[in-house]
Amino acid sequence: MIAEHTAGTAAQELFERFGPEVYDHIYLVLGNAQDAEDITQDVFLRVLQSWEHYQHKASERTWLWSITRNCLREHYRKQRLEQNHRTPHYGDDRSIVFGSPAVPDSAIELHETLQNLTVPQRQVFVCRAVQGLSGKETAQLLGWSDVKVRVTLHRAIQRLQEVLQHEQGGRRAGG
Repeated sequence: MIAEHTAGTAAQELFERFGPEVYDHIYLVLGNAQDAEDITQDVFLRVLQSWEHYQHKASERTWLWSITRNCLREHYRKQRLEQNHRTPHYGDDRSIVFGSPAVPDSAIELHETLQNLTVPQRQVFVCRAVQGLSGKETAQLLGWSDVKVRVTLHRAIQRLQEVLQHEQGGRRAGG
């Protein structure tokens, strides 16, 4: 617990502990490094601004994920308002995201494959399969019921299996 810290110290410590995890989650959900950096910055700015109001009833991690979820929702609202039919940009952000252009193919393939899921499916899949959160933790983080998390994860896995089977079939036919 860092309850006794000042807002600046608390935000810094939370950033050091959870910053990469928050960024990775946002990036895998959005698929855009610049947006992920911006939203991650917004998350920790909100931590700084609202630290004095944090009541320490939930863990700091749960509180941080709640802020992350709200920042993502706000991003989607702004995006819809700016352009209802905007096509998302999924550029080659490997050097920004992973720190060097030499990224393992598996990380790139994971990112590309996850783009076949709906946003809620990506969120659940990233929480459960990539970050290793429990169903209960994922439900808390997303503000959903346990049943919604299980159903959405099941649908995400089904969709990923379809995509991977299609890709493997294409490789066999083409190769």
